[in-house]
Amino acid sequence: MTKMLKVKDLMTKDIITVSESINITQAALIMKKHKVSCLIVKKNKKAHGVVTERDLVYKILCINKNKKRYAVKDIMSRPVITISPDTSVLESSTVMKYSGIKQIPVVEKDKIIGIITQTDITHNLYDTFYLATFNKKEIYFAFLIFVLMILFLPPVFAFVFLGFVVFSQLNVIVHFISRK
Repeated sequence: MTKMLKVKDLMTKDIITVSESINITQAALIMKKHKVSCLIVKKNKKAHGVVTERDLVYKILCINKNKKRYAVKDIMSRPVITISPDTSVLESSTVMKYSGIKQIPVVEKDKIIGIITQTDITHNLYDTFYLATFNKKEIYFAFLIFVLMILFLPPVFAFVFLGFVVFSQLNVIVHFISRK
């Protein structure tokens, strides 16, 4: 039986929060600096809204408004939809789909502890499907060839072969090593 992934398994814990009073240009620069697509807007230590790249594009740039006049509170999405860390990833995807959002702040006991995004979910799907297609028989076969090469050929050939196998499967090996 497979384990049902929870939001806490995939969420990003290093969230970037801002005050609702900062200028949208500052918000855009913070997004760029931290390479994120959204910022959580906090008020009284709680999630009050979310400002996204999409908010900046659709609410300011597309209608040619003076960006110096606007603060984050003027364009942020509200009310903020939050989710528990124990919610299933499938349920969080459903919430995103039917709410038309791409990021959900993760809240536990009224404290923001992370954010789950479509990107987090997509990366996990890629890893899951890629690894599901990886055949363990290929590893056993490569190991068998390696052992036979060590026994019957100079060791340098065996290690060149091993290096080729490791390099060709490096992303799979790294994934297995970094798994919790």
